[in-house]
Amino acid sequence: MKMKNSEPFVLKVVDKCVKPFLSKDLNYSQVREMLRLKLIMDSRRVSQALQNNGKKIGKEPKKSMILTCLVYMGLGIFIAFMQIMPNMFGANTISFAMLIFMLFSVYISEYSAVLLDTTEKSFYGALPIGKNEISTAKNIHIAYYIGTIAAAMMLPSIVVGFISKGILYGFAFTLVSIVIVVVCLHLAGVIYYLLLKVFSGEKLKDILSGFQIFMTIAIILSYQIVPRVVSIAGFSKGELTFSPFYFFLPSAWFSAILESLFGAGGAWYIYVLAGITVPAVILLEVIYRKKAMPEFEGELDKLTETAKENKTLSAFSNLMCKLLSKDEQENAFMKLVLIQVSRNRDMKLKLYPQLANVFILPIIM
Repeated sequence: MKMKNSEPFVLKVVDKCVKPFLSKDLNYSQVREMLRLKLIMDSRRVSQALQNNGKKIGKEPKKSMILTCLVYMGLGIFIAFMQIMPNMFGANTISFAMLIFMLFSVYISEYSAVLLDTTEKSFYGALPIGKNEISTAKNIHIAYYIGTIAAAMMLPSIVVGFISKGILYGFAFTLVSIVIVVVCLHLAGVIYYLLLKVFSGEKLKDILSGFQIFMTIAIILSYQIVPRVVSIAGFSKGELTFSPFYFFLPSAWFSAILESLFGAGGAWYIYVLAGITVPAVILLEVIYRKKAMPEFEGELDKLTETAKENKTLSAFSNLMCKLLSKDEQENAFMKLVLIQVSRNRDMKLKLYPQLANVFILPIIM
């Protein structure tokens, strides 16, 4: 009964804002019903980030999402201070980098499992529901939560942007933030689609696990690198200093659009970066809509394939076992533990990025 009060609002927003952009070939009533069921199930689920915050939150699932948004809004208040700095390009490059960092982090930790979920296929497979409808409902479901987090995070910056730089800038900043959220969602979808296209069976599961570990480490590293690429010293003077790394930072591409429209401009690389953004976004949307989205659910069937599990250790692992354990019983036990660890993908996703940070972050710092 609790879901009844909040459900109509979410679905009414989807009806007004999302339905007009969907393909006419889709059965929207089926998409809407699946989304309704997903929202009901989510009312019983607590965010991964808040599972360790006590039993009270676990008993009130709605409050977990509210608390999550408040946490991200608190981070957004710090990002909002960037908007009062004179160096618009540098400030927005860091702001958008933090937004992209947080969106990919949340997507990988919380919602990649939702995207790659195959358990509901056994239920929907018995009903006359197309794969496009299932994929669309799944993507709208993920976009709803990622969009809510992004809105909470960027709302303080949007408010400060309206006040400090005017109405036109505020609207432009809001529009660019929305485009970044859509790009992050679609880029993640395309990457997962390509992985599903190339690999299959148990190998695919290992690759997906490795990819998630790699992305987690890469995102953390980029979060540390971006402030070093952008000249913090130039913020107080409003100066722009060129760095070739700008061409490898998507956040710099989007901030260049705002700089070219509302900033001092003049620098050649600002217009080049802004020019890169439009065709890059269009190309991504074409790939996502024409290939990734229509074929994703079909490729997802590969995750249900089984293959012979690897029961042997690598030469390096065998060598470490010999060096660290002299006793035969201890050696056998250590090998058994390593084999079990190699099969536990969830544990590797949580453990390996933290181990990488222990070695990499001190070097960067």
